[in-house]
Amino acid sequence: MKYGKLVDVLLLVSLTAGSMGIVGCMSKEEMLAREKERKEKIERIIQNIYDSSEGVAKYSQPVIQLKAKKSRLSLDIFEHIGDEAKAEKFYIPVSEEFYKKTEIGDVFDTKDNIAGFLFEGEISKYTISVSDKKLNDLYISITGENSWEEISESQFDEILKKDNFAKKFKKQGNLYVADETLKDFFSGTCNIEIESYKSNLTFDIFKHLANASNHMDYVVEVPSFICDKLNVGDTIDKSFVGGSLFFSKSLSVVYLKVKNKF
Repeated sequence: MKYGKLVDVLLLVSLTAGSMGIVGCMSKEEMLAREKERKEKIERIIQNIYDSSEGVAKYSQPVIQLKAKKSRLSLDIFEHIGDEAKAEKFYIPVSEEFYKKTEIGDVFDTKDNIAGFLFEGEISKYTISVSDKKLNDLYISITGENSWEEISESQFDEILKKDNFAKKFKKQGNLYVADETLKDFFSGTCNIEIESYKSNLTFDIFKHLANASNHMDYVVEVPSFICDKLNVGDTIDKSFVGGSLFFSKSLSVVYLKVKNKF
């Protein structure tokens, strides 16, 4: 479990206990003891991060939002509303150079829905396009040359407040590192080929055949430090498609998998 998530769990447990009335049954001394114990756990986690880190950093990670959508040649407005409702959006981290050259509206892949024409007589196509782009703050603890863990903003701030922080770490751009060889930690890129495909929760064999014929493949450039954590076959994301049950009468899930990296 990531350190940041563990702290969030500790805080959630504390708040949940209060909302359930557990705290109300405690004496003042017990409440103070619980609060002290909670703070000590958080401090130990912070100290563990600090002790194991060879560097910490705040990085503005470029991300683009991709939109997977089916579009039909139809005069039926409800079909177009349904296609838009079933469109799936997801964010992918990319390199700074890829972020700069990518524009909203760019189409990464498009494919005619031949199976839909054969099985249902509809004329349609699937597209993967860029629908948004932004920078997300990423806080990390560097534990080796190619090793890192995500931490929370509050953990990052607490580490910077450590009394001997300036002695252990030296500032190198947006990095604080104990070893100067890590100063180029955020440099370098690699390409990953992503495979997107949909799966319907249905016994309709024709749905599955249509999904199998409509896989989408596209390549994005990502920072090397993120690429190092990805392996061929890894699932990047999977989520239920909004509106799929209402408009298609069966739930569907979109999967993103790493098909290749180079």
